[in-house]
Amino acid sequence: MWIVNIEKECDKPIIRYAVKTFIYHLGVLPLNSDLYLNVGEVIENNYSGICINFLNSDCDISEFENKIDVNIDFLNDIGDFLSLKYEEGAQLDSFGRVRFSVLSEKIQKKLSESFIDIKIDEIREKIVRVCAKNEVEILSNRPWDKKTIVLSHDVDDLFGKSILRYLYWSLKQPGRFKNNLKRIQWWLEQKEDPYFSPIKMSEIEGEFGFKSTFYFMAKSAYLTFDEGRRYNVQSNKVKRLIREIEAKGWEVGFHPSRETFYSSKKLRQEFYSLKKASNSIIGARRHYLKGTFPEIWRELQDIDMAYDTSVGWPDRFGSRVGTNRPFRAFDYKEDLEMTIYEFPLTFMDGTLKYESDQQYVKDYLSIEKELMNSGCLSFLWHTDRFCNEIFNPSWMYIYTEILKSWHANGYRVISSKELIDEYRTHEEKFEIKFNNETWKD
Repeated sequence: MWIVNIEKECDKPIIRYAVKTFIYHLGVLPLNSDLYLNVGEVIENNYSGICINFLNSDCDISEFENKIDVNIDFLNDIGDFLSLKYEEGAQLDSFGRVRFSVLSEKIQKKLSESFIDIKIDEIREKIVRVCAKNEVEILSNRPWDKKTIVLSHDVDDLFGKSILRYLYWSLKQPGRFKNNLKRIQWWLEQKEDPYFSPIKMSEIEGEFGFKSTFYFMAKSAYLTFDEGRRYNVQSNKVKRLIREIEAKGWEVGFHPSRETFYSSKKLRQEFYSLKKASNSIIGARRHYLKGTFPEIWRELQDIDMAYDTSVGWPDRFGSRVGTNRPFRAFDYKEDLEMTIYEFPLTFMDGTLKYESDQQYVKDYLSIEKELMNSGCLSFLWHTDRFCNEIFNPSWMYIYTEILKSWHANGYRVISSKELIDEYRTHEEKFEIKFNNETWKD
């Protein structure tokens, strides 16, 4: 058991939330003796238990014979960053999103380093060593201790062979008339629509033993005012596709349109529309990553979503909250812990500058080395980027090369649901007693 003592002036819901998240991400489970975590308390020198102390101190992390002292600012940071309270008041772009560029240099530096993961792993190394010295048996394993890629796809489009697209290229891009004619010809020559790609993507992933999640939009018409040309989730063809994906063992999730951010009613309408094709949807990612937090979490929790994966940057890769690992959400405006989980988005295909096919693969693999320091990485590849269209990057080649590298590195590649389920099970192993009150999730 972890026994947690919090000084009265420090005992707030967000601090308790930060403590629990810290313990889960630390992943150290005592077997034959209790471990202690103290917030704002000074422990006497003759204290015999093994403990971690969060104190007002000039020192960042200090290791002693039977204790580790950590600056209490780190606990405050866990609460502020994971709840995205730190973004409060930040300038929003035209899609209602916070961009990395509007943040202070200090915050940018922290996020660029995934500072929560790095510091927790440093403390973990020390507490494991202290437990070994004091002959305290522990279990020390976490879902991301084996390098893990959580692979997903936003299904923004399914029908590239479209008269509307051909007309747009012809009328709106007159300066590229000759190239557009060749482009239209290329599309007309395709026997199968290259954008209707989920089954083919899942087959290639399956060859490597991988699984993934497909997040479907739920518009009820092919052409809509708010989203333009998409697809009708109620069509028999799309319903069959969704059921085939699930029958193969891949996950289907919810991809709410931009319009739903302004209307809970529309969010519910889209969700229940998608449920007519699938009854197993437990997770979502917002289209365009549009919206603010905790509002996104509240609305998804209200329709019984188990997790969200919208916390990411629209224009860069890397962490938005200081961790690349899953965590339970916290509503800082209502000052309460939520039931919905968040798994932050780390990398999206459109955030990496394209120079050539080979260079894109090389640049991504270079970035991946740093991002994988957290042990897990959320990777988004859109389904309409799975063809080698004329005058465009060879996206199919690029994607397949990345899959090959994961297989060669021995990474496990799983769906969002699989990691969230593992993290829930991980949480359930821990028993925590706050100020003499036993708390069990």
